[in-house]
Amino acid sequence: MPTAVAVTSPELVLPSPDRHTPPAAILQSAEPGERGGSLDRTLAEIHTLVEQHGHVLVVHPAAAPPALVHRLHAARAALETDRLALVGVDLPPLGTALLALQLRQLSICDFSPGVLASAARLLAHYLHAGAVLGSVARLDQVPVGLKAHAKSWLPGSQFAVLARPEPQLVRLSGDQDPGLKAPGFPTRLVVAEGGLPAERVTGALARAWHVREVTPTKLPAASADWWGTSKLTEFAAAIPDISVLYQLVSSVRREECHWCGLQLIGDRCAFCAAPLPPPGERGRRALPATRPAPGRLRGREPAPALARTAPAAARPGPARRPRPPPRPGPGHRRRPARGTPDPGRTHRRPRHRRPRPAPRPARGPRRLGPAPPVRGPPPAPAAAPIKESPPMNARQRRGVLLLLLSVLCAVGAFAGVLSVVRDVNAKVGPEVPAYRLKTDVAPYKELSADQFEKVSMPERWRSENAVTDLRQIRGKIAVTTLRQGSLLQTDMIVARPEVRPGEQEIAIMIDAATGVAGKITPGSDVNIYATFKAENDGEKDQSRIIVENARVIDVGKLTALEPDQDDRRRQPVDAVPITFALSAADAQRVAYAESFAAHVRLALVGPGSDEGLRRGDRTYTLDEDK
Repeated sequence: MPTAVAVTSPELVLPSPDRHTPPAAILQSAEPGERGGSLDRTLAEIHTLVEQHGHVLVVHPAAAPPALVHRLHAARAALETDRLALVGVDLPPLGTALLALQLRQLSICDFSPGVLASAARLLAHYLHAGAVLGSVARLDQVPVGLKAHAKSWLPGSQFAVLARPEPQLVRLSGDQDPGLKAPGFPTRLVVAEGGLPAERVTGALARAWHVREVTPTKLPAASADWWGTSKLTEFAAAIPDISVLYQLVSSVRREECHWCGLQLIGDRCAFCAAPLPPPGERGRRALPATRPAPGRLRGREPAPALARTAPAAARPGPARRPRPPPRPGPGHRRRPARGTPDPGRTHRRPRHRRPRPAPRPARGPRRLGPAPPVRGPPPAPAAAPIKESPPMNARQRRGVLLLLLSVLCAVGAFAGVLSVVRDVNAKVGPEVPAYRLKTDVAPYKELSADQFEKVSMPERWRSENAVTDLRQIRGKIAVTTLRQGSLLQTDMIVARPEVRPGEQEIAIMIDAATGVAGKITPGSDVNIYATFKAENDGEKDQSRIIVENARVIDVGKLTALEPDQDDRRRQPVDAVPITFALSAADAQRVAYAESFAAHVRLALVGPGSDEGLRRGDRTYTLDEDK
């Protein structure tokens, strides 16, 4: 009966291509859920298969749950059988199912169980397994670069990944050939469609690989976990012809396991897991325990057959002469023969002694000859090979990308802050002194240093007419009301008017309502008008300009004046004292007008009006307009 090929899941069973291929045995106890997970059921199933077929091959993925692998090993140890081989396959789920199908095809051939089990590693090398993935951000089975991991976050990205025999990752664009390395022999392509359409695999990839046949199948449930995404289309390509598989396995040299005696190909037995001895020790046999007979050459006598009682072949030991038995003395108790229990001693378990190494060949007589040539210093020991670091998994790649992103953000933020600081420094520049008012200052009041405080401000923000030295306010007065906290500027102050040689100061009270309300300031030029009433009926009321371009040197505070006794209105009047710098004649005219004129008014002269008035314009009567 052929060797049974068992799998751990029904998803690892592909339909047989012909009627001669035996079906696969499914271990129901290996399935997750309520039906599986029992060691008793696993023991019963494996025991039944061993009794029916003699030898059983259990093919399971290398990425299977550890509890399942431990249960299989526990069942093998509990049954104490060397006719059960546990073959762990490091392939994707669909590739594992295709490999199990090839082993089922070869199980009807004349291969021994050891050769069939060892052929799994050979056939896996000629199997191409891969997938088209929508993202490789969680792929750990194939090395993924940081660039491909970052591109997985882009919408619409697709990647063609080849997991076996050589890892390869290509980003797809358009409907062109994915560019995966094609096998150099005819293959059969098995395709399992998942969350992505399979047209790219069955079309461009199948044409590029020159496959003979495309077989669709159901996607295994474990594929999403193996590839790290549910958006995929898995495929696997292998040799479809059983005659080619037979020739491939038959062409490999076979060896005999020194532990279990089964034939095998490769360097390890799949049933007992014993490694193949080194080439120099495979043909050695143990030497006899007696010396060779005289007249025969040492080393030419036939070696006895090697007993299979130890995992390693016994090394030849030196021939020893048997020692005579000791003489019995008084009180000596004779030891019983080997194999019979000694009633006077407790039975002990015999110990296995390690075979002693073979003696070194005897050196011949020392020959005298020329001295050996002087050699140089001994060569330096070879440097230890550099161990390549394992590829990063998905979590490590994600952490590295997030770390790089945070570093870039930190660098960008630092560069932005530095740019802003540089821009502010370039725009602001160094700080310069300025002066700020401590309290409010009334207009036309003389300024003093205790009314200001020194502050520092950027040179760019300080105006050109700002006061930078308090010596500039000496003899100056405020033009208008200066508020607290304002920066002092030169256009806010003027020089205090002074009397020139030949001039006199004279102050008169000007009605605040009829005068130029708030417009006359120290330093202004005004014309002084006086209106006189007619003294008799023959005369007429007239208005005269008594002083032309009178210079104001001071403006006093608003003062309330009591009305005259002769004034019928008898209402208080608000007046402002204004001081002029006039000549003697003009001062007399102003004094006369204040005393005898009905009203005295001021007319502010605009700047730049240097032309004098005509003589006829100095007086005015109402008849002139008739």
